[in-house]
Amino acid sequence: MAPAAGGAARGGLEAPEGRWAVGGEWAAGPGAAGVRALGGLGPAPPRLTAGADAAAAAAAAAAAAAAGESGCASASAAALPPLLAASTGKALHFLRQRDAGSPGGAPLTPAREVPLPSDAGGQASCVALASEAPEDGRGLLVGLTGGDVLCLDLQQQLREASGRKVANEAVFQPGSGAAAAGSELAGCTCLAWAPQPQGAFVAGYADGSLRLFKKPAAWAGLAGGAAGGGEAPPATASGARIGPSSCWQVCGGAISALAFSADGQSLGVASRDGVFRVLDVERGTLVAGCRSYYGGFLCLAWSPDSRFVALGGEDDLVSVYSVRDRCVVAWGEGHRAWVSGVQWDPFAGGAAAAGVEAAEGPVYRIATVGQDTLLLLWDFEPPESGGAPGHRRAPSATSLPVPLSPSPSTTPGRHRRAASRSSDAPARSRTSSLSGQETELEGVDFAGQEQCIAVSVPRDDMAWMGPAAQVQAHQAPVCAVQVLRQGIATLCADARLHLWLRPAAPGAPAEAEAAPGGAGR
Repeated sequence: MAPAAGGAARGGLEAPEGRWAVGGEWAAGPGAAGVRALGGLGPAPPRLTAGADAAAAAAAAAAAAAAGESGCASASAAALPPLLAASTGKALHFLRQRDAGSPGGAPLTPAREVPLPSDAGGQASCVALASEAPEDGRGLLVGLTGGDVLCLDLQQQLREASGRKVANEAVFQPGSGAAAAGSELAGCTCLAWAPQPQGAFVAGYADGSLRLFKKPAAWAGLAGGAAGGGEAPPATASGARIGPSSCWQVCGGAISALAFSADGQSLGVASRDGVFRVLDVERGTLVAGCRSYYGGFLCLAWSPDSRFVALGGEDDLVSVYSVRDRCVVAWGEGHRAWVSGVQWDPFAGGAAAAGVEAAEGPVYRIATVGQDTLLLLWDFEPPESGGAPGHRRAPSATSLPVPLSPSPSTTPGRHRRAASRSSDAPARSRTSSLSGQETELEGVDFAGQEQCIAVSVPRDDMAWMGPAAQVQAHQAPVCAVQVLRQGIATLCADARLHLWLRPAAPGAPAEAEAAPGGAGR
């Protein structure tokens, strides 16, 4: 599909609950977008994330306290819209949203643009913001096409004078292997903050490897700028060079997306080899997963209750994987090109807002974007557990503890190797987990790594669902989507961002409370 020039969205998004209108627009400017290879999915496509805005929260709390509303200070700060961070290859862009209850809706306000230094080790290929401001203030991660990961104090970047480059960055380096060899497999492709331990994160690479990084414990005492105001952290943190704590070679294809489940027990890994994998965080083992119908997976997202994973990729389909049933239970057909972004919507009214209720259980809302320039909304009604045909399911992973193959590391003492694979190796082996602990595993079976991966099925055996709503969100391929309390933000390959505002339900507050599964009943 050849998108037309320009950046305006075509009207609003008509959904069962009402019309979503574009309430905010932003563009990084000519030449700011990343490499457009593969329709915006090159080594440095524009990426979007949302996270804690500590400075705005502190200001809101202070204002509430000054007005004599100390009991409501923390609640008002928590209700603030999150900060949006977009990477456009050569720069980082930070945007704030005005509260939906304020006059004029919720437009986007550029807060800061931070150019990356020419010697940063490549362009920005991915970005991640911590959901809560960490003690040391360093809650912003930027993955680079050269393999390194920059760890930045977010509030210090927002305070610096306009035009300055990133300040006081610490660099996490991948170490040895293909991801550090300067080849086309070197790039860091995705990032995810780990729920535990605090200050740890996982990075995925184009060579199919994962690396676990941990901040030094001493950084917790260097929080001069963590809450907005004050001086920057001392130079002992800035300029640091830190290697990985653990490394795993997951597959031969590039890791395209990472996400931890809401309960923190599992890590989802999507890859270009067409396999989605679920890793047990505590044991560092492969426990479940599925194969795509065709091509690689490009994006994933866990449902708020950790029961399902929505996947998108090169087969133009939206696949919903059931963790309990160990198989894909629904396929969404509506995109006409690669699906490049997917998010669950925990704030939606969904089908329930239009008076359509599921016979049993909740209705989940999913938002997806693709290279076809479309934004689609899906209302997913889960089937009864165990109702999927037996041929779809993979064998139970409870009897298949499969440690990931660790890759070598050049940093002495930082990497723990799994037990030898030789025939005289004992049945009991020790492996490092994603939570940083070492776990004893009985009867490790390296040869059965793929037994817990559900195979793809013929189209005649697929349970289809159609989109509840769709709109041409941009004129260029859409690279990323973020679901917010106020609406849905989409970012295209031309580095243009649109904020789609939720329709107000008749007689309901402007901001709906999050339902346990998404749209609710």
